[in-house]
Amino acid sequence: MLRTLLAASLPALVVAFSWVRLDEGGAPVYAAVALAIAPVLLPRLGLRLAALAPALVGALWIAFGISPLEARPRDETHEFFGPLWSRFTDGLSGFYDVRVPFDGAEQPNMQGILLIAAFGFCVVLSLAVASRKPILALLALLAGAGWPLTLLPSGGVVYGAILLVAALWLLAGLRVERPTPALAAGALVVLAATGISTSPAIAKVIVPASAVIPIAASDVAVATCGVYATSRISSGTTTTPPPTPKSALMKPASSPISASFTRVS
Repeated sequence: MLRTLLAASLPALVVAFSWVRLDEGGAPVYAAVALAIAPVLLPRLGLRLAALAPALVGALWIAFGISPLEARPRDETHEFFGPLWSRFTDGLSGFYDVRVPFDGAEQPNMQGILLIAAFGFCVVLSLAVASRKPILALLALLAGAGWPLTLLPSGGVVYGAILLVAALWLLAGLRVERPTPALAAGALVVLAATGISTSPAIAKVIVPASAVIPIAASDVAVATCGVYATSRISSGTTTTPPPTPKSALMKPASSPISASFTRVS
């Protein structure tokens, strides 16, 4: 069982690191991951599945601060499923309205979604390792570590190398006798991670051509009468831009709109 735990530990840490990057405050994702991989210490699949129930309760308490153990029948002040659903949907919708990385202290429900996602992927990963299914474990590694890259891209080559090390660690820990299919899946892991982390079409990054509501400096044209045209040109009137909207753009404008000048002679 110790070898299984070691084989699942490094890939689980890579998945945890991928998700914790989205929270500037540092979510307690490693505690949730520890709960996810703890059942692999048990000898049989039935016992591992049974151990997932208390592990899930602990993960929900870490993520959303609520527990089914505190629920009371017919007591609205001690409900479980209603507050859980409300916080889950609020955190999920936050990823469409709030730019990442976010502050977990200001967005606790988004932080809860992050923790539950890392917990779920690590559960699948650890159970696949314990059941000696390397391809399933590699796919769980790809999905768990690759999904955060669609929200916050990272260096493709470096991150691909990290995933390759995690995949090789996984295969070595499982002692795969015929590693060709598993190595092919590992290559898919690296190529997909590199492509996801460098593709602007997949990554949730918006690069606008201009600001939200661009306002150029402007002034009223003035005609003068004389022998020679004036050489002094006013740069215009400075205009205060509107306030930043609640749902800010993922990336500021590459270049603001420039003011135009017209000389009247």
